[in-house]
Amino acid sequence: MIQSVRNKYKHTEKKVLKPFISALVILVSFCLISSCQNDTTERISDSSDAYNEMLLDSNQAVVYTVPTPVQITSALKLLDIKYSDEFIQETKNNKTSYVSTFSKAINLGIHLVDLTYVVIYDNSQASLIYFDKIEKLTRELDLQNNRTIPVLTKCKKFITNKDSLFYTLLTLQNEMDRKLFESQKEEVSLIIIAGFYIEGLYMLTNHYEKLMKNKTFTSFYSNNLNNIIFQQKLYLESLLDLLKMYPDEDIQKLNASLVKLQKQFEELNIRYEFSDKEQRLKNVTFDKDKLVEIKNFVSSFRSSIVNDTY
Repeated sequence: MIQSVRNKYKHTEKKVLKPFISALVILVSFCLISSCQNDTTERISDSSDAYNEMLLDSNQAVVYTVPTPVQITSALKLLDIKYSDEFIQETKNNKTSYVSTFSKAINLGIHLVDLTYVVIYDNSQASLIYFDKIEKLTRELDLQNNRTIPVLTKCKKFITNKDSLFYTLLTLQNEMDRKLFESQKEEVSLIIIAGFYIEGLYMLTNHYEKLMKNKTFTSFYSNNLNNIIFQQKLYLESLLDLLKMYPDEDIQKLNASLVKLQKQFEELNIRYEFSDKEQRLKNVTFDKDKLVEIKNFVSSFRSSIVNDTY
């Protein structure tokens, strides 16, 4: 399914698209959740195939790996990792009114990840809270029009139905991207993607540490979560490449912070093997003490964004 989607996209007519998230990558991630409910290990490993193919000009196709709102949260659920309400308290209870476009966009990305988290784990009360926050941010970012408003209405209608909601979120993301592209504000989509990445890494590293502290970190968790950690390093490299394209002061400040994070990833000293037969990574290992440093950095970074003190 993943390969066929990617091949189909690869052979479509080239168009001029500035860097922003496409519907393809969300669709691929959704397929990981809903279409193959058996063979958890294989599905999580296959999530590394969730590539977003972005065409930067009319002559050359460049492939970037970028995060989606559902990639980390779906992986946690598929691995049967327990829900942790403590990790969403700061965003769920936050009353900050964001002023700048940057703050609104990056927090929209963060809140979309949190929405998928509470929906996947069937927390319907929190789902409504996050939907209201997302609806407010899309309105303030001028992302609501005759295409997105009906989709937002459907999102609220399907808030307790994860299958329908994720398909609707796919449509919403697609329509928001179209609106931003038509308005020549593609950099806003990139900021939203950065929000996906920061919140996903926050969720991943905090759950990882919690499993370690509770001594419930089995080899099954290690094999899968270590692969996903490595994937985040690749996502970060792509994100940094994309951020460099925009001279905006806020984006360059974000880029500088993520460069610091990139250096911490280098200090992980990631080691792995690659199976030619299976065409995938295996036996990914790294310095877990350094992962704690990444967790602390991204938690502090994320908190400053959520509280608008960044």
